[in-house]
Parts: sequence; structure tokens; C-alpha cells
Amino acid sequence: MAAEPEIPDRLLPAIRIAVFWVGLPFILLLTATDRYFAGTLYQVIACVFGAFLSIFVAVYWDRIISRTWPRYSHQRELQYFDERDPTLGSAIQVMAQNSAWGRWYAAQHLVNSGVPITEQHLLQTAASIVTDQIVNGGIEVRGRRPERMEYEPIPRTDWRSSALSFVRDPVSLWRLAIFPRGGAEIAPDGTIARASNPAAAQRNSQIAGYDSLIVDARQFENVWPKREGLADRYRRRFLRRARKRKLDRTEIQRLSDSPIWRQSSFWAMSILGIAAVAVLVWAAISSLEKTAVEWMLPLQVAQQCAVTPPTPEKLLRLLREAKVAAQGQEVVLDARGERHTGSLQKIRAGEWQRLSLTDDLSRALSIDGIWTQYVGLEMAIIKPCK
Repeated sequence: MAAEPEIPDRLLPAIRIAVFWVGLPFILLLTATDRYFAGTLYQVIACVFGAFLSIFVAVYWDRIISRTWPRYSHQRELQYFDERDPTLGSAIQVMAQNSAWGRWYAAQHLVNSGVPITEQHLLQTAASIVTDQIVNGGIEVRGRRPERMEYEPIPRTDWRSSALSFVRDPVSLWRLAIFPRGGAEIAPDGTIARASNPAAAQRNSQIAGYDSLIVDARQFENVWPKREGLADRYRRRFLRRARKRKLDRTEIQRLSDSPIWRQSSFWAMSILGIAAVAVLVWAAISSLEKTAVEWMLPLQVAQQCAVTPPTPEKLLRLLREAKVAAQGQEVVLDARGERHTGSLQKIRAGEWQRLSLTDDLSRALSIDGIWTQYVGLEMAIIKPCK
């Protein structure tokens, strides 16, 4: 059975809410509370940091998903277009100015010619590569007949006899003109004055019969994204050469990336990075301190903490204040009621609220009537107890 296409749209928001908004923060904060009473502060900080990191992931969920799984590109916002269905002419102009390809092409022209590229040159080149994508099926164009309201897809093979060009317009500065291949004389108003190939002109008239041509903005951005690794790398290389040659500073600034310190994502990642490093350093220091702990008999701990005489009550107070850590073997009852000594384990500081020490300081017993007993106690001083 094939999966429904709506499943990702339903499952991903559910994961965002159930896991990153509720589940992980609740579990980590609960664990932090437990670790706090156990006296392990570095674990508390790590858990709190993890909880806030989970919330951060939930807040920036859409951005993370769109970058991690491009197949769900319909969930992301447009990169450089302002509308979903722009006209073909305006889409080419926006792409030429804002896409990674357009900025790379302008940068290499600046270095090769020594002067900034003209807008007409850039638009004509962009119109040429868009025409190739339309003919090859990379871009779908929809047209509207004068007598209709709806738009219909134009087969890519219908464009084999047509080419795109831009002519100056006194109102919109530039206007897209569609002329037949094989050569044509275009009038100043953008109309075809004379065509060299009458057959191509007749086929081109079918395209020219549409009064409006629109494209999908996301489809345009998929073919010509705002950022593309190879194009951006070569663009920066051209701009470095342009700075060395002291070419047009305005054009270099227009084609350069915005400084990274002005981007909000830079500050967010910097804060997370600093917090992560701080937690790792704290955990490393705490682990070093932890390995240096010396486990001793309870009587020796009591003597070092200047508890004179070493009464169970005074040592118990130090245990409850987490100034002294303790570990012992828990005594358990099996199904037949027989006692067995379990493995050595640490006793949490909060657990001493319901435990008491025997007079010889060798055992910990429950004081609330519930059977709990630790034998073979060992203790260590983890904080100044004087």
C-alpha cells in the first residue's frame, strides 16, 4: 500500500510538538531536578542546556526541515521572490538580480571586462538560459487566453520556435518580448516588424496569443537558488580579484555577501556554541574532580569533618546537605522473603531524607517503615564540610 502524500505534513508537526516542544524538555528538566538533589551540578547544567536546545529546535523547525529535506520544499518560504506565481518577465528579472547564478555571472563579467555588467546584458543572458530550461522541461510556463480566466500549461515543445528577449519600456523600464527563432527585426515597442523565417513566425504566434504568462516561483528557485555552493565559491573568488584590482566598489558591494555578524543565525549559533563549550568544559572539570574522590570508611569521613564525637546524626546532616557522598550495597528481598546483597551503588543525597545511620555507621536503614537497607557503606567528602 502506497503511503499518503499528506503523511509527512502530519507526522513532522506531530514530532515537533510531541518530542521537541513537550517530551524532551520535560524529561530533561525532570532529570535535572533529580541530578540537583544528587549533588551532580554538571549534569544539571547539561540537562538544562539540552532542554533549551530542544526548544530552540522546535522554534526553528521549519528552517531545519527545509534545509535537511529539500523534497519538502513546499514547506519553506520563498528565497527571493515576493509572490508564488510571478509573470515570466518579472521572474527572469528577479532571478537575474538575486540568484547565485546571476551574481556569479555579474562578478565574472566585472573581472573579465573591468566594468560592471549592464542590466540589458544581464537580462538578455538570463532570458537565454531560461528559454533553454523551458524547452528542456526544467521550467513550466502557464498561459492565459484573452477570452478565458484560467491559465493552461504550455507544452515545452511549443517553445522550440520561440526565443525571449527584453526591450526597453517607458513605463516598466524593461518588457519581455517573444520573437521567432531564425532572426527577426523587433520594433521599438517590442512587436515583430519583420521575421526572417515565416514558418517560425507562424508557430511563434501561438505563444504570442497568450495575454499573460506566469511561472511557479519555487520551481524557479529550485533551478536557480539564492545560494549554491559552486557558484558562490567562484563568485567570491572573482570578487577577491576585483578588490585587488580596485574595480567598481559599488558593484563589488552589491555582489558581496552580507557580513556574517549581521545575520541573526550567526548570533544564535554562536550562543549555542559557547554554551555547548561551557557545558563540555564544566563536565570535564567535574569528571576530573570526580575521579579524584577518595572513598573511605564512614568513621574516617566523620573524623576528617571534625565531627566529635562522630555521631550518626551529625554525619547524616552532612549527607543530606550533599557535602558528603555515600555508596553501599542494597539489601533486597527475593520472592521467598530471603535477603540478598545487591551490587554497589551510589545513594542520592535526597534519599537520606528517609534513611538513618546505625550507631557504628556501617549501615543505612529506612525510617519510614519501608524496607530499605544499605550495607558496607563507603563515603567521600565532595564539599568542604567544616
